Amino acid sequence: MQVCDVLNRVENASKNDVFPETLEEVERRIDQQHGIVKQLEEHRATIVSLMQKGKGLAKDPNAPEFIQEGIKNLEDVWSDTYGNANDKLKYLKGNFPTRI
Repeated sequence: MQVCDVLNRVENASKNDVFPETLEEVERRIDQQHGIVKQLEEHRATIVSLMQKGKGLAKDPNAPEFIQEGIKNLEDVWSDTYGNANDKLKYLKGNFPTRI
């Protein structure tokens, strides 16, 4: 699934420790992180839609248990990935001045 691939790529990129040593590297990493957050924003509507559809399916008494598990997993991954990406951007902007 394309959405899961995007979330996995972004999650992995956002987990990398950030200790830039030069002004150019700080600016490059901030730009990169802006791109990651933008990519997540572009997929937000699709992810929310998938979660809503899954919740609707899960209300059916005959729905398999894996649907509810999949929804929970998607919600957790989305929340963690989106939160980590934004936290990293805030960290970069707050702790590494890009102008001297």
